Parts: sequence; C-alpha cells; structure tokens
Amino acid sequence: MHGSKPIQQWPTVPNDAWGTLDGKVVDAKMAKQMKFVARWGSACGLAFDAPKFLSAHPQFDWMKDTLQSRPSEPWTAFSAGEQQ
Repeated sequence: MHGSKPIQQWPTVPNDAWGTLDGKVVDAKMAKQMKFVARWGSACGLAFDAPKFLSAHPQFDWMKDTLQSRPSEPWTAFSAGEQQ
C-alpha cells in the first residue's frame, strides 16, 4: 500500500505520506539455509519522490526537512555469515 495514493478504508488524512520503507521475504526452505531476500524502499518497487509529493500536496510542507525520497531498489539475497 502506498501513502501517496488515496485509500478510502484507512482513517488517515487524505494523501498522507506513509507507506513501507523496506520489504523482506523468507520461506521455510530459505530459513533452513539461513537466507532471506530484501529490498530497500517500497516492496512493490514504486519509487517515492518527496519533492514531487510535497509540490502536489502543500499541506505537508511542514515535513519538507524530514521527508526523504526513496528510489526503487532491487531485491537482494542475504545469507547468514556473509561478509562484505
């Protein structure tokens, strides 16, 4: 779900800036292997452009110093014991 998209069923301010910051996935096979996949940003891959959002919704201008853009990032696999 994306806070930048109006949703009728949620009792929030219309067009409020909320949503996911990351996504993580693991299944039983991956868990046994101590692995998971993750992505930074929205789990569906939709990028969030903070300046564009604030321009379209000036009522949230008070967030301009803290609201950050989130690019679309790829899904990445992680395993226990990995080192960079």
